Amino acid sequence: MLCALICMTTGMNAEEPSMETVNRILEQAQQSQSRMEIPKELNTAGEAAAKEAFERFQSKESQEKIESEKERIAGTMLKPLNPEKPSNQEHLFPDRLLNSEKVFLFISSSMPEQTLRAYAQDLDRLGDPNFVLVLRGFVDNMQKARPTLDFLEKLLVRESGCRLGKDKACDLFKVSIVIDPLVFQKFNIQEVPALAFVRNINLVDPKQSLGLAGNLSGEVEAVVVCGDAALASGLEHIFKDTKDARIKQTVRKLQGDFYEG
Repeated sequence: MLCALICMTTGMNAEEPSMETVNRILEQAQQSQSRMEIPKELNTAGEAAAKEAFERFQSKESQEKIESEKERIAGTMLKPLNPEKPSNQEHLFPDRLLNSEKVFLFISSSMPEQTLRAYAQDLDRLGDPNFVLVLRGFVDNMQKARPTLDFLEKLLVRESGCRLGKDKACDLFKVSIVIDPLVFQKFNIQEVPALAFVRNINLVDPKQSLGLAGNLSGEVEAVVVCGDAALASGLEHIFKDTKDARIKQTVRKLQGDFYEG
């Protein structure tokens, strides 16, 4: 069952302790953990231990190690993932969304792998970095990056079964991905998959999330469609509400690729 709603949201604070792409996974862990509070119900000894661990995490030495690991992952495993950034000369890309627009495709690691890979393949075809896959959080927990990287690897390798390694090169779908619970909250996403077409985006800090409080200047308009549907089908529902020419063009491109393939 598909459910559609049109929501007007104000430029409150939105989004991301995030990573604009997967090579920022550890950065989000750092930002998320920096906002953690020590639960009051902990006993004195537990609270002291938690504070000590938190202080170690915040130390310059720990942060340098995190940054080093983030760069290693970005350089060796997931560097090919970043699609090209949108051009400021939007007339050169008439079939792409405007820089002030995004389509968020909300997913979960619990979804069938075949469905997730179909989404990745569709977004790779479109080649538009303003179409973004969004995960609510890390796989298992944010203490370990490995389960999340393993999940993303299975999702993004073009040849199913290929695994990245020192001596192994795998071609990846070029897809924008963020891990961002704040975007889920911003658009009240309760089930996946779901699509949100967001317009009139003006971020105070483009490196931060649309869902982070205070990061939106002005109001945005969003059409949200949720339910178990193919990407083209969900976009068709969005087009019925918005009559947006770029969305219609995207649907045609996806359907054309499908029938020609």
